[in-house]
Amino acid sequence: MDGKQCTPFCDKQKFMQMIKDINNKHMSPPLLSISNTQIDSIAKEGYEVLNAQLHNVLKALKSIRVFSERFIHPNTIGTINRNTVYVSAPMASVNDIEYKEIRDNILLLDDVLKNIGFQQIFCPLFEKETHPTFDGKTKAVKDNFAILKQVDSMIIIYPSKIPSSVLIELGYGIALCKRLVVFYNEGLPYMLEEAGGTI
Repeated sequence: MDGKQCTPFCDKQKFMQMIKDINNKHMSPPLLSISNTQIDSIAKEGYEVLNAQLHNVLKALKSIRVFSERFIHPNTIGTINRNTVYVSAPMASVNDIEYKEIRDNILLLDDVLKNIGFQQIFCPLFEKETHPTFDGKTKAVKDNFAILKQVDSMIIIYPSKIPSSVLIELGYGIALCKRLVVFYNEGLPYMLEEAGGTI
């Protein structure tokens, strides 16, 4: 075969012609020794059967709302960059001393990650030397989620049981099937305790 046995399925006439071409032009001797009228009849019946089956499959898929990453915010992003990592750590939920300690450790981590082959390391703490005044919640969602969707790996730092956006970013990473490493001291929320082994 020379690759001409493909055609858009939505065009019934082209489908029927493809069946004739396969039988008459690409098979020597022809697969079926019958007239073109008979081949047309077989092709037409086959098309109707396949079309009905495909319709049922698509209807079933539509009813269960098949998962696609394009439906996850931001839906304009559909690519993942290799050897990239996002480091998530508490910012607003820690005091000045804790913030400085976390940031100093992440700066050390930055060098280690570069040495083991990560080409890009993202972390909001890189840009804010002191405990920050925040730019706004909508900006954080817009900026961070776009980066999170495009990295292939995430490191989560959760030093204590505190309400933190780290947990939101962790859930987002799980939903997107990112490679995840979580560092924690006091324990994780109940659903996350065995998440690694389960997932």
